[in-house]
Amino acid sequence: MFDLNHRQPEHRLPSLCAKQAWSLFGVSRLKARWARRHTCLSSEYSPKSLVMKNRIRLLPVLLLVAGILISFPAFSFAQSRTVRLNENALAYAQELMAQGRVVVDKRNAWTGHHPTAQEENEFVRAHGFAEYSKWHLGIDETHAEGTKARYKFPFGDFKNIHRCALLAVRSRAHQYGYSDIENAAVQLTKIVSSKKQTQERREVRPLRLGRWASNLTRPTCF
Repeated sequence: MFDLNHRQPEHRLPSLCAKQAWSLFGVSRLKARWARRHTCLSSEYSPKSLVMKNRIRLLPVLLLVAGILISFPAFSFAQSRTVRLNENALAYAQELMAQGRVVVDKRNAWTGHHPTAQEENEFVRAHGFAEYSKWHLGIDETHAEGTKARYKFPFGDFKNIHRCALLAVRSRAHQYGYSDIENAAVQLTKIVSSKKQTQERREVRPLRLGRWASNLTRPTCF
């Protein structure tokens, strides 16, 4: 008799093959996914990728630094325009030089020859800020009139002009970009140097004349 419950063994072969194929497909998908992940991880932590990330992170900082560097010259130029040359002080210095009120001292002597704050205050109380301003080659327009902070670059001790003060003014003016004040200090320094050379020549000439006269009065032996 024909048994209905009897199953042919070959009927199981297609289902087994399908299961094996599905499992192999799943394994291959897992392998492919793992390979992609490994590739991403390796590319993410590669030296090139790290360098690119660091560059991207540093980009805002570099832009900020570039903006500061670009705006700094304009700021320094605007700041330098607030201090201008004191024309009255330049004319007054030339008058003092014509009167011979010049001290030809060494370059670094201004630290000891500079008037103290007490001496400045006493001079202001005695003569006012109009006379005080004549001893300064620079005027800072950011400060109000009638204040000591308004007047910059002193060149004397309220009695005489000092060569060391002019050299200090020239150095500081060049450092901060005050070209007009620097040129004025250079001009005054040249006048002081020329007067010094003239004075040295006058001192040397009597010595030579004295020696010549002594030679004339010296008895001659025959």
